[in-house]
Amino acid sequence: MSFYKILLLLFFFILIFLTIYNIIIYNWCNKNIYNYHEKLNKNERLYIYICLLLSSSEIFKFIRCNKFISQLSFYSFSSEFKNKKMNSSRLAFGSTVLPEILYIFYKNVLKERGIDLIQDNNLKFYGLGWDFENNIFKIYYRYFDIYKIDKSIKTVKKYNSKKYNKQGLLSYSYDIYTNKLVETKLYFYPLKNKNIAYLYSDKRNEKQVVVTNKEYYNKINKKGKDLIDKYNSFGIKLDTVNYRNKNNYVLYFPL
Repeated sequence: MSFYKILLLLFFFILIFLTIYNIIIYNWCNKNIYNYHEKLNKNERLYIYICLLLSSSEIFKFIRCNKFISQLSFYSFSSEFKNKKMNSSRLAFGSTVLPEILYIFYKNVLKERGIDLIQDNNLKFYGLGWDFENNIFKIYYRYFDIYKIDKSIKTVKKYNSKKYNKQGLLSYSYDIYTNKLVETKLYFYPLKNKNIAYLYSDKRNEKQVVVTNKEYYNKINKKGKDLIDKYNSFGIKLDTVNYRNKNNYVLYFPL
């Protein structure tokens, strides 16, 4: 067998391994963190399965010309802590590399909910999210140019070209039962620090800073530390913290 054939086989083995690994993580989180699966409908489950089958393609995001997407994750399990109460019913799935292949699957999810996908050349579908305890369904888009964002989104005014990348994320949150829009958020990414994202909501008068920093382990309460340790026991590391104070924060465990 030639050297190139061996390399090709090794490459395919890595892709298969990554896909199986991500499926195992999803199943573990369903069993040990929150039973997302029972809350999802048939179309939503199929959508997530397809995301998982495509997940090995995420390794290509590091070699694409668009450096911005290398900062993004294709899935996220997150837990929100408010005054010592924990909400681990939050998850998001999508694709940074192959969102076009997901089209028919997320289209069916949105069609069932009666939600129209925004048709805009400045926006590209990124993923779907759920927060079951707060009855929220989310759609995430990548925007390519902040200056072409719909000006009716109030938080566009927060943008500063000297500080932030003109690319970022836009999310729409809907009531999970009525499918009415309840919140719009813009995510700004600083040019000089890739470990920080600024989140601006049209419903809250606060700037939420999402920071990647291991030091936050010592700044949160015991419930949060126990959750981090639980994830760590399965080899899943804390990636991001949206920190307000010791008892109010969000922990993200994405890949």
